[in-house]
Amino acid sequence: MEPEQLMGSAARLVPSVEALAALAAYVRVESEGLEIEPEVHELLRAISVAVTDGDPREAGPAAMPVVGMARFLFAHAAELVAEPARRRPTSSPAS
Repeated sequence: MEPEQLMGSAARLVPSVEALAALAAYVRVESEGLEIEPEVHELLRAISVAVTDGDPREAGPAAMPVVGMARFLFAHAAELVAEPARRRPTSSPAS
């Protein structure tokens, strides 16, 4: 595989990652009443509406698991990139 092809493949994944981050940020802003600049709020809202085909505000506090999922996913991904050789503990079968 050529480096350009690999970079192109990686670049195609970026919008999905950024959309999830924007959705989680919007859910936090709405659920927690965080104050942000109006332009940023509108951008987060527009992205969230586009990826969900609705307004996540309508889900209310029930939308918060999206934030937890995004935090876990991004933390896990960062750890995987930083420490790809790290061994994970294996669970032993119950006796």
